[in-house]
Amino acid sequence: MSSIKIINNFLNKQTADDVENLLLSGDFNWFFSPNTYGENFNPISKNEMETYQLTHTFYKDNINSPYFNFIVNLIKDVDYKSVLRIRANFVGNISNLNKEKHQPIHTDRNEKNCKTLLYYVNDSDGDTIFFDDKNKIYKKVKPKKNRAVLFNSNIKHAGSNPIKSKYRVVINYIMEMYND
Repeated sequence: MSSIKIINNFLNKQTADDVENLLLSGDFNWFFSPNTYGENFNPISKNEMETYQLTHTFYKDNINSPYFNFIVNLIKDVDYKSVLRIRANFVGNISNLNKEKHQPIHTDRNEKNCKTLLYYVNDSDGDTIFFDDKNKIYKKVKPKKNRAVLFNSNIKHAGSNPIKSKYRVVINYIMEMYND
């Protein structure tokens, strides 16, 4: 199975605080999405479920957020060729949720030379779950402020909503990498 690299203290403390303060301020624009995966959700596991989320696209195609330069600068030390998409996701607490439930299993991209960097903005429950080719869980990563997870974008994974915390906020970077 491809490697999943967990990076604690991804940013310096002040920058991590600045990111959290920006995304959780009352002035930051979040946009409602009725689902986390999309309209073509077709569950492959009994534990999958769709929930709403709030999103903010920093970069994709012709979308370029006013915060793009600040957010892309956070990955200046990652050796990537180009950014394909950067989006923040905000999912809320579902207190009566079975802790085995998670959002849809998916890949971010199927190309071999693409990686995803998932940056956790705040401490939360609501793990990121990684799956093998038979859709069995093989790794869980707990959201912790200033933690990042770098993995091949073609690895199956799913987020999950918090049950104890009020919310879970992540920034999802999808990057084309230089050929190894």
